[in-house]
Amino acid sequence: MGERQAVIIANPKPFRLILRDESDTWECTTEQVNRSTYNYVKLHRATRFIDVNLTEPFTLGLGYDGSLILPLIKDYADPDKALDEFNRVIAACFIGGLYIEAVSPSDLSFGHLANCGYYRHEHPLGDNAELHRAIGEQGAGSFFTIKLYNPPQILADDFESSYRVGNEVLALVPTLSPTLFTTAFTYYLTGQLRESLTHAWISIEQTVEHLWQEKIVENAKGGSIPKRRKFLESQQWNLAHRVELLFSLGVLDDDLYRHLNSARSERNEFQHTGKTPSRDAAKSALIAVSGLLSLIATLKGHEYDKQLIIRYLDGEKRPGSSMATVTNYKNVAEGSASHWRSLIPLPGFSEWKDEIETYDDIQLIKI
Repeated sequence: MGERQAVIIANPKPFRLILRDESDTWECTTEQVNRSTYNYVKLHRATRFIDVNLTEPFTLGLGYDGSLILPLIKDYADPDKALDEFNRVIAACFIGGLYIEAVSPSDLSFGHLANCGYYRHEHPLGDNAELHRAIGEQGAGSFFTIKLYNPPQILADDFESSYRVGNEVLALVPTLSPTLFTTAFTYYLTGQLRESLTHAWISIEQTVEHLWQEKIVENAKGGSIPKRRKFLESQQWNLAHRVELLFSLGVLDDDLYRHLNSARSERNEFQHTGKTPSRDAAKSALIAVSGLLSLIATLKGHEYDKQLIIRYLDGEKRPGSSMATVTNYKNVAEGSASHWRSLIPLPGFSEWKDEIETYDDIQLIKI
């Protein structure tokens, strides 16, 4: 038995394979899905180790099954700290144009990585991590292993290049929490508008704070006058005041100002009433924080196209396997289904023919 290194593994959505190069192909038939005879070994293989600015000499492992792998060193023994590191990398990739969702504790596993480059999920912390372990151990049912039939794929080069682009922008705004930024988008795209607006608003506050320090406090006339700098740095300048001044000075354009005001108004109503924010308001908050990132990059001499991330807010199809739909085959347009299976019979449905166990108090009556 070779030596092994303890690791902590994250499995972000969407499910996708990470290939070494174009020749590193994956083949899986529906028969292999149904019989669980697919190449489980390859799903446990590391694809590449890349530099993501960890403590030297450590690197991030990319697994063939889409796993992100960190060494279980002291820095990451606490899952929360590992989660922040994973989401920093994910935020950079997302900003750099790769669609990828933030991870939560349920996406993490503890495991081991062998010296030969193969790893195993051993102690999953939640359902998504358990799913990856089950697929890798050939223990998941066909409803889940169908993900292995023609799954989304990405080259390790593309993952690394998106990280480089996004990390360059992320590094310009040290006040921004990568975890909150990424989860704001993830929540929006999964329909959790309350959480999306909350996280997006905090991200806006963090980003405006950086812009305020750079454009107002550091460049203030009379900065040497006693207490003037302290006044500019004080909390008397709430976000609304800061946005108004930045807009008056021409730092913010009309469009960005409009989105910031829309987000602020809806956030205030949500804070005081608990009313679910509108989808448009949550979207405005995300467009605003994206615009602030792009603005800061421009002010610092970097080129960044915010369309890399807001395109998904405008309906661009996200990569990933669609969920299975239960319906009569007659309702499915010809050629629109890539695969299908028959349903198990259930009482009350047309395919059931046997006796059933039932009780009067669970039977529905017409009203």
